[in-house]
Amino acid sequence: MDSNGQMQLVDFRTELINRGFDGFLPADLNTLINRGYFYVAHKVPWYWGMANYSVAVPTTGQIQVNDVGNVLGFKSMEAIYYKRTAASYERLYPLTEQEFRDTHLPGYHEGVKGEPSVYYIDGQTLWVLPAPSSAGTKTIELRYNKRPAALIADTDVPVTPVDYDEIILTAALVRAHKRANEINLAMAAQQDLDESFGDALDLESTRMQDQQERVTPDDSWL
Repeated sequence: MDSNGQMQLVDFRTELINRGFDGFLPADLNTLINRGYFYVAHKVPWYWGMANYSVAVPTTGQIQVNDVGNVLGFKSMEAIYYKRTAASYERLYPLTEQEFRDTHLPGYHEGVKGEPSVYYIDGQTLWVLPAPSSAGTKTIELRYNKRPAALIADTDVPVTPVDYDEIILTAALVRAHKRANEINLAMAAQQDLDESFGDALDLESTRMQDQQERVTPDDSWL
């Protein structure tokens, strides 16, 4: 376990071996663990999967939201705030594809610039429109949801809180029993997993209620 008491990949693998899956190759056990991990991560609310990223607004109005730089594991957008001054945030309005293609993209190619008020995500490109008239003086703050990264190194730990470790292990057990064609044991493990999700949802709801707003946007301009 790591210094916070959270199970590492090697700990999950050891647990599966101790529970009778010593005939599996380590790579196969890692696959089963990651499949269980992803299943659990997508089954519960994402308070712990939210992240913030601030960046100076580029003159192009484009920001890459892929697996490079600091916007790591981008999954979906919660909100975007345009920071005019140190104390003034404005929430940008998301465009539909038709609004982006028919109205704002032609203006972008015509060189229209101004104060950003809307955004659109096209694949891995975030468009902040209109493109800013000046760069380096204004900031865009992204509030987004992350995808969990696969556990690869033995010391890797899940992005989920430590109290999810047993749930992840149970999810891995379901998959290990199915791989071993132990259907009854897989069904029993699945029942344990379903019951665990009820407790996890209650815990996550409490955590989300306890969270303060990350920013207080200035909506007076609406």
